[in-house]
This record gives sequence, C-alpha cells and structure tokens, in this order.
Amino acid sequence: MMTKDLEKAATINVSALTCIDLASPDLHRSAVLLKQACLECGFFYVINHGLCEELKDNAFEQEILCSSFGIEDESLEE
Repeated sequence: MMTKDLEKAATINVSALTCIDLASPDLHRSAVLLKQACLECGFFYVINHGLCEELKDNAFEQEILCSSFGIEDESLEE
C-alpha cells in the first residue's frame, strides 16, 4: 500500500499531455501526435491500449518508488 506522500505524488494531471488514442482509425494523426509529443516535451498519454487497471496501477506505483530514490542513494551509483 502506498503512503499518503506517494499517493499524492501519484496524482498526475494528464490534461496537459498529448493524448494518443490507440483506438483511433487515423493512424497518421496518431503518429504525428506521438512525434510532436516526443519532440516537444518527451511525455504523452496513451488511451485505449488494452492494459488492465491492475497492471497500470502496479507500473505507476513502481515508477513512483524508483523516482523516490535520492541522488545520493548508494544503490544507484556506478
């Protein structure tokens, strides 16, 4: 279970991110949006990808845990 600080950090405002809809029949538009997002900010949000909620939640939790390591953490050196 995540602590309150991790839960707070897990809240991401995705409305400002480029949204890539994998269910869209317009693949060219999706590719253009993906390229634009990668070039402009490096982040994007994918919807209709078919991943279950449990897998997504686990991935976000692991990312938050990894992000919480400090730069001085000895396990990250070398």
